[in-house]
Amino acid sequence: MASDVVIGTSSILREHSHGKDMEYIIKTAVEVINYVKSKGLEVRFSSEDSFRSDLVDLLYLYKAVDKAGVHRVGIADTVGCATPRQVYDLVRTLRGVVCKFPSYESLVYLPFVRIANKVDP
Repeated sequence: MASDVVIGTSSILREHSHGKDMEYIIKTAVEVINYVKSKGLEVRFSSEDSFRSDLVDLLYLYKAVDKAGVHRVGIADTVGCATPRQVYDLVRTLRGVVCKFPSYESLVYLPFVRIANKVDP
């Protein structure tokens, strides 16, 4: 069994959806991931609206959830604004932050969502 942890990270969603700042988002994401793992479940984490989010914020967030031990990570193009090159660039950048981030061949493309599995070699 597994759980999917998702939270909006763009300034638009933070202002108009949940009203939380990045410090709160990071702290809460790590707490939720630790709780879910303590129940014996695998955890997938994804930021919602990833491509309209601040890159520095995303890097801090994904580094924190990776350190917390998520099993898979995802990035979401919530409104369909990312080009294939932007997807490539963000995945390449996140691979430098998230341990064992997958190869590009293991990406799964869904309409408006890009999901990447974190796998062991």
